Amino acid sequence: MILRRLISMILLLVILAAFSFLTAVGKEKNLGQSGGAQIAVYTSPATSEIKIGAKELKTPLAGWRKWTVERPGMQTLDVYIAGDTTEKKPVLLLVTGSKCRPVFDVKENGKVNSPLFTTDASFYRKTGFITVVMERRGVKSFEPIPPEIAAIDIRTRCRDDYGALSKFDRVKDLEDCVRALRREKWFGKLAILGHSEGVDVTTGLAKTLGDQDILALGLMAGASPSQFGDFILEARAQKDNIKAMAIFDDVIWLTSEKAEGKYGGYPLKRWRSYAIESTPMEDVRESMVPVFVANGSRDTHAPIGGADTFVLELLRRQEKRNVLYLSIADLDHNFMDAKGNDLSLAVIKEFAAWALSSDKGRKVLMSLPVH
Repeated sequence: MILRRLISMILLLVILAAFSFLTAVGKEKNLGQSGGAQIAVYTSPATSEIKIGAKELKTPLAGWRKWTVERPGMQTLDVYIAGDTTEKKPVLLLVTGSKCRPVFDVKENGKVNSPLFTTDASFYRKTGFITVVMERRGVKSFEPIPPEIAAIDIRTRCRDDYGALSKFDRVKDLEDCVRALRREKWFGKLAILGHSEGVDVTTGLAKTLGDQDILALGLMAGASPSQFGDFILEARAQKDNIKAMAIFDDVIWLTSEKAEGKYGGYPLKRWRSYAIESTPMEDVRESMVPVFVANGSRDTHAPIGGADTFVLELLRRQEKRNVLYLSIADLDHNFMDAKGNDLSLAVIKEFAAWALSSDKGRKVLMSLPVH
């Protein structure tokens, strides 16, 4: 009888030890400190395993050439390049916003829809950079969008294998792209320019790559301490205190172990990666890379108050960091004024010139500089 009890106790201890071990291993495979289901993150292969596939393939759009980046066990990434790759030049990497759509979506009438502010390759050549834009994983330019994808709202069609759902996966894809292209003789120092959600990805990529050989970061309509902070600013601007307080409750819920399902139409994985596990402010805190910020006062997606706070923190915490802030009156999220004038390309030109400048300094301007 005593022997049976002893054997039972030993078996129970073995089962408990095994359970504890498996739990610990499970935790080690996730990233983040917040509560709830944490985010499994794709880990890049070794640099030597990432390689360039195709080079300099012609595309239907003048001035753009297609390259590919191949990765073992992962989707091949399509990359589009504008500029002369026969000599070494600085590289401008464009990072698009949240919508899962091709870089170049050519319609039957020949019109090209794109998340880029312009698809004119000659504009980018004049900046002095070789311009690079990476297609999001699983997405294809110059091809019809699969019907099962096209049927989903463009704002919510991202998933793990199409467009990448989390910030961490978008950053890793871009990191793989940069690691492969940096081995090319034409690849000089890097400037990264992101718009809207692309701002979060830009700062995340900069944190991953480190400061070496990065000329500058450009953050257009998206620099802020936190996306939830932006939501609160919007609610306050509407004088809706109840809505503002509800956002605090939302964050409490999102960081709890009870959180599941979706929030604002998106899976929680998306929110945790962009606004809980990381923020643009945290991404750049340990860096000294020069930062360019541009925001319009009529932007209702990325309130200018968020950009104000972001820049103020950069100036306050790092007195030697080069910063240029264009806090421009009357411009919306896409840098259009109330009369319909598009100033987005002027902002990009200003960033390109500032990134290449040897005398950047620290400035805050209320309009585009006159040269």
